[in-house]
Amino acid sequence: GGQGCKDQCVGPESDQGHCNWTKPEHCPGMSEAEYRTEASLYVVVSSPLMVGTDIRLMTPIMKELLLNKEAIAINQDYKAVPGDAMPSCHGSSQEAWVRRLSNGDSAVALTNWGNHTASLAVCLDAIGWTHGETAGARNVWARQSLGTFSRRFEAKVRAHDTLLLLLSRTGAAGSPENKVAVAM
Repeated sequence: GGQGCKDQCVGPESDQGHCNWTKPEHCPGMSEAEYRTEASLYVVVSSPLMVGTDIRLMTPIMKELLLNKEAIAINQDYKAVPGDAMPSCHGSSQEAWVRRLSNGDSAVALTNWGNHTASLAVCLDAIGWTHGETAGARNVWARQSLGTFSRRFEAKVRAHDTLLLLLSRTGAAGSPENKVAVAM
């Protein structure tokens, strides 16, 4: 599945190309969930998004992933450093792939590498947010707002799939909102 693609994004095996883009190799023969995982990693590590098939023959999952304007905006944020894996919460063995965007938002990929649906979480302080801040969460692939949270966001993610989140600052607890919009 997508585990091999993950391994190509970090360490000495990663291929840092022009402009320090990470260029993991395409991993054929995957399920839709695994394609979503692959695309999520590409988005967060700022890998070039390329079409390697005749566009007249694109499958629905290819269109869903490659034409998503929110994912493209995250990927193309040229001022932001490519993302990397880190613990999703302090003391947790779960990882989150996190990219801090130039406007202060964070793109977070929560990937379930297991073979069963699992509950995955991200803690704001573990990914570098200030204590007391709240975040608006958006599911990038579903193009759906998931509400506002503070400290910890948790969701069930299907086997081999990835929840790609856009976390936007909504301000510190008790302070005025400071929401930053995604450029499309």
